[in-house]
Amino acid sequence: MTFCPFHQIRANDLSIHVHVGYFGRFRHPLPGSTCPMTSLLLVTPLGRLTLAVHGLLLFLLLVATACAGVGPRSLFWGSTQVRAAATPANGCNGSVNLCRRRYDQVAYATTHNAMSSADDGWWLANQRRSIARQLADGVRGLMLDTHYDGSDHTVWLCHKLCWLGSERLDKELTVIARFLDEHPHEVITLIFESKVSAADTGKAFADSGVLRHVYEHPVGQPWPTLGEMVAAGQRLVVFTDHGGGTFPWYMAQWQHCLENPWAAWTERSFDCSVNRGKVGNALSVLNHFVSDPLPDRRVAAMVNRGRELMQHARRCEREWNHVVNFVTVDHYDEGDLFDVVARLNADQAVAAVP
Repeated sequence: MTFCPFHQIRANDLSIHVHVGYFGRFRHPLPGSTCPMTSLLLVTPLGRLTLAVHGLLLFLLLVATACAGVGPRSLFWGSTQVRAAATPANGCNGSVNLCRRRYDQVAYATTHNAMSSADDGWWLANQRRSIARQLADGVRGLMLDTHYDGSDHTVWLCHKLCWLGSERLDKELTVIARFLDEHPHEVITLIFESKVSAADTGKAFADSGVLRHVYEHPVGQPWPTLGEMVAAGQRLVVFTDHGGGTFPWYMAQWQHCLENPWAAWTERSFDCSVNRGKVGNALSVLNHFVSDPLPDRRVAAMVNRGRELMQHARRCEREWNHVVNFVTVDHYDEGDLFDVVARLNADQAVAAVP
């Protein structure tokens, strides 16, 4: 017997025929069909059995697709969905649970002076690894300083003294754009200390190609969930301390955030008083790094330990009545930054359960 695209049984000339199409679409067969299995005979026991089996399979298929969140129209005629699901299968920033959390309810591993990398040849570096490696390791917030280094309008990443180390902003933005292209479920935040014009910063963003990923947020409006940001393809949030608002995506940090003091000479200097921004802003920056007077890996290894970092975060959460969002450290690869961030996010999930 030869099989055709539609699963059918041929009967004699006096039979009643019903065409069984893909996934249960029924219609009468075309006249003169020559397919050896053109029709389904309803009046014979074999025909009724075949129809019953098809019906059962169709029912099970519909139940399975309903459980998976796929509508029958998408299944039979192709998807009509214009917006991706708010909970991608691969999760958001490494967790399915975070997809349902608003951007301002999530903790992010953040690097202070992220561009200052020993691997890239910087002297007195705040980090050992490059920005590309930081992102690969799980850092999701990057603090970046921008300066001019000459008479032209080229924007450079450096920390006050560019001869200690520098990199063009547009080059590193290209690295970030590539990471976002290759990791479509990750949300990244850039926090600029800017000593250059917003126009020159905007040009570097445009030249790098990263603008296709930026997110724009009106002050005072609720933040979207990470899943919604992933679905919209707007996964790069950009804050600045200078020139914010020049572009809709180039947001004034202290209209959205608050922070504790960044100048700590010992771990006993860590506190939670509000340095910039104000209590009630939607986001918070936890500055947790020691300048003694220069960044030191050994000191970072001590202050980044889980107990010290978690105690500081908890204290500031209590004083601010707000979750800690950007957990910011030097030498992120020393200590327990990622474990602390994961625990903060897990504890927020427990707190959200009624």
